[in-house]
Amino acid sequence: GEPIMPTRTVGFDKVQRKLKKMSKAVDDMDDKTLMKVTGEVRNRIVKRTMRGRDSDMKSFKPYSTDYSKFRAKKGKKTGRPNLVMTFAMLGNMSFKKIRGGSMIHFTSTAQNDKAYWNQQSREFFGLSKHNHKYVLSELRKPVVKAMR
Repeated sequence: GEPIMPTRTVGFDKVQRKLKKMSKAVDDMDDKTLMKVTGEVRNRIVKRTMRGRDSDMKSFKPYSTDYSKFRAKKGKKTGRPNLVMTFAMLGNMSFKKIRGGSMIHFTSTAQNDKAYWNQQSREFFGLSKHNHKYVLSELRKPVVKAMR
């Protein structure tokens, strides 16, 4: 018969060690990293909203005439909406660790209800494409580092 070509696995043990390191990096992703990223996303949502932009980076639709009059009587700006009358709602936005990840939320029922109402007409509570990329990039770092 034909001669059997001897086979040799080259570097498999090295690949296996790298895979174990990557797996450990994902498993060991500490709460500190996750919470740092979640906190940054929360801050980005607040800043973007205060600039009058929704989660797609589009300007919020204008205030209704009646609401503009109400704001004017309170001495508040009536131009581009930014969902800030007293900062109570945006200031109440918080984040916490949950099983399997983290969550951005409103700690007060009243502010959560206000956010829900605002979200119906001005989608502020979400991630822009840029923020999606930021989250993925930051969470990939420990894995990429482990691959080296």
